[in-house]
Amino acid sequence: MKRFHAAFALLAIFCQGLPATEINLLEEDWSVATEKAQESGKYLFIAFLGDGWSMGSKRFQEAVLDTPEFKQFAASHLVYCPVLARSMPKLGKKQTARLQSLVIHLDIKSYPTFILIAPDRTEVLRHGYIKETAKEYIALLEALLPVRADP
Repeated sequence: MKRFHAAFALLAIFCQGLPATEINLLEEDWSVATEKAQESGKYLFIAFLGDGWSMGSKRFQEAVLDTPEFKQFAASHLVYCPVLARSMPKLGKKQTARLQSLVIHLDIKSYPTFILIAPDRTEVLRHGYIKETAKEYIALLEALLPVRADP
């Protein structure tokens, strides 16, 4: 639990100095995204994606994340935060150092890595690339989320 509090603080620092084009978050301000997840009772879904160099990231993004079904599900049930790791020179040295620090604190070992965090900041799910359709992946997430009366 302490690891997640430290990681959230680190991610807030990481996001503050980057323009929106450098890190693609649902909310530009990380503290707003985490607060929104807590206040709304939605789960935080963080996707560490290797932008332009990770075939697993590209495949999962095309098969699941970019589909209308997943986007609709995420809008209703999740605070979705994709974190894009780009290769140099798209990221400068400072941004690369911040990303590396975040990766170390959240113990990201490969790309893609997906983390589902409950509103109380407990980690519910963590996985790398899996070959699923959007429908199958949504069913997996629905099985983990509490039943909501207001989708």
